Amino acid sequence: MSGAFRKFVLAQIPKLSKRIAKSLLMQIQLLNAQLLNLGEYEQLYSIGRLIGENYAKHLILPRISGRKVTLESLKEYFSFSISFTTGGFAEGEVEKIDLEKNTAIVKVKNSPYCRLPDGKVIERKSPSCYLLAGILAGALSLILGKVFKVKETKCMSEGNEYCEFLIEPA
Repeated sequence: MSGAFRKFVLAQIPKLSKRIAKSLLMQIQLLNAQLLNLGEYEQLYSIGRLIGENYAKHLILPRISGRKVTLESLKEYFSFSISFTTGGFAEGEVEKIDLEKNTAIVKVKNSPYCRLPDGKVIERKSPSCYLLAGILAGALSLILGKVFKVKETKCMSEGNEYCEFLIEPA
């Protein structure tokens, strides 16, 4: 992460105590688990898209206005975005970008959206991080000016070591 971007990141992160951040994350984890149990995957994804759009509008777009933006130029923002939208608990990195197809693969370690507040992984036969997928889709769609979809292809809920997301045009 560049020095100027790091300063920007530090200036944007709310000065919440760890206790408050953990409390908020715990509430999100409980809500996420309940909606997963109810089969409300599309609802979680839609909520995530709205969060991602607002996140991009208020935190990313002001920093990149006037510059040509591509998936490649956004590469450094992925790590910050994933950390910021998970309360600093998850780490994300871009595994691969295909500029010809306008696709990317993002790996996320320690996603709180497939865990319960006590840290136990939600065991499922399908992915659990619909909220995070929606956040990424909403942010990218707003920033790049075209609709993107994000699909989780690997999840810790399924027994994987990390979660993985495929980003592609809708």
